[in-house]
Amino acid sequence: MSSEKNLRSVTRRQALAAAGLAGAGLAASGALGGPGLAGRQSVGLAGPEIADAATCIITPELSEGPLFVDENLNRSDVRESRDGVRLTLTINVFSADANCDPFSGATVDVWQCDAQGIYSDVPEDNAVGQPISTLGQTFLRGNQVSDSNGRVTFTTIFPGWYPIRAIHLHLKVRVIDGGSTVYDFNTQIYFEQSDIDDVLSSPAYQRSEPMTVTNDNDRFFDPAMILPLQGSVEGGLNGTIDVGLAGMPEEVVPIDSSVSAAVKKVRFSRLKGGRRTAVITLKSNEWTSADARIQRGGKLLSRMRNTKKGKGTRQIKLPVS
Repeated sequence: MSSEKNLRSVTRRQALAAAGLAGAGLAASGALGGPGLAGRQSVGLAGPEIADAATCIITPELSEGPLFVDENLNRSDVRESRDGVRLTLTINVFSADANCDPFSGATVDVWQCDAQGIYSDVPEDNAVGQPISTLGQTFLRGNQVSDSNGRVTFTTIFPGWYPIRAIHLHLKVRVIDGGSTVYDFNTQIYFEQSDIDDVLSSPAYQRSEPMTVTNDNDRFFDPAMILPLQGSVEGGLNGTIDVGLAGMPEEVVPIDSSVSAAVKKVRFSRLKGGRRTAVITLKSNEWTSADARIQRGGKLLSRMRNTKKGKGTRQIKLPVS
């Protein structure tokens, strides 16, 4: 027997329908994931793993710019030994048209200049006036595919500057179906001036001329795209940005049909005070992660994720009202 997994693609809607639950959707896979609640404005929380109806904050779309190169470099560390202050960047992708659910399977690209304002794989005297050619080089470019939590994480450096722009980093989110791009979104990430000042004092960023363009006079700057940072220049910085997108195509979720798990029973019970709870019984023969939701008229009422190591039967309980 072949050791390859038998994979097929279904939409999230089909996956929920296949579970056969009256008003409750549950999907099982072999993947692990955290709660993925970042990027939402929750109306209320019924518990640490239960989210009531939520709304997305839509991320502003900003220019792709002239220096995107589709290198198709799937990697998390894009530095290629480039000097600079380490920046760990986490990006969470959410679909505003699907209850602000995390969007898995999106191709997320980042690209930027180095500490001295130089982009890779562009000719001399390009659209931004770069003084040297870097054709054939690929530093500070890469992409990843968002996981079941809509998340990707890159290790890069804090960008430097070049004369016509404030310090920024480019971000692209694409949905690619069968080799064709069916969704393409671009934006740019900016930084607080205090963080910029701290970083520019470090050796890799030293320049003979002063920076002339800041957030205040950058033609594309949007304050909504400032990345809050933690950490230090010496030990490395890290930041997380939530990207809420509208008009995304229906999510295509890879399902591993070799996973041995099944929904055995769904029942509703009434607790004291009249509150109802849906009790979902799941039987699995391996390590699985389940995602159960209750929706009414397209509105997400409650949600819970549950992970079980090893085989056995477990119950997932969700409040209904």
